[in-house]
Amino acid sequence: MGNIPETPSGAGTYPTSKDMSGLRVMAAEYLPAVPTDMSDSGVANFPQSVTYAAVAGTYHVLQSLHFSYNDDPAGGRVYVELGGVEVFSQYITRGGPGPLPLCPPIVSGVGQAMAVTLAAGGAGITGALVCRHFTMSAS
Repeated sequence: MGNIPETPSGAGTYPTSKDMSGLRVMAAEYLPAVPTDMSDSGVANFPQSVTYAAVAGTYHVLQSLHFSYNDDPAGGRVYVELGGVEVFSQYITRGGPGPLPLCPPIVSGVGQAMAVTLAAGGAGITGALVCRHFTMSAS
């Protein structure tokens, strides 16, 4: 199991595996309780976005997404960008809630920004986005 470490490397730290196609992955069993960030403007046909600014010496870790549209979207999609580069995308074809656990989670590079966006759903369609995210020190 080369990508999943056997034990944590120390108190308060979480081991990461090898770099895989530009994404770093970690063992989910070592993740702490995660705060939640939400974007819900209530405006129809408007994208919902949660952005995490780059912080020196820190990784951003996205553990899960929860999204919804109030009706079937036209062009519904949720995507994640690291440092302005799209690294994850999922099309959404039905309205209603959609939990999306990320196992392994999406982890930014050290000091790299992360943005999560739920695309505009179309005329009269309102969306909401909830992100479970935390940061980790690189040291």
